[in-house]
Amino acid sequence: MKKLAVAGAVVLVALIAAAWVKGGSQQMHWIEQPVTQSAAQGGSK
Repeated sequence: MKKLAVAGAVVLVALIAAAWVKGGSQQMHWIEQPVTQSAAQGGSK
């Protein structure tokens, strides 16, 4: 049972890591764009 639990945990971590690598950069861009746009607008005003 412990081996299964460890294997399951490793699989979960691997899936999370893969999702982080694949979607992390996209999420960062989505987060950065509104921030930079609002900062640029605030600075221009």
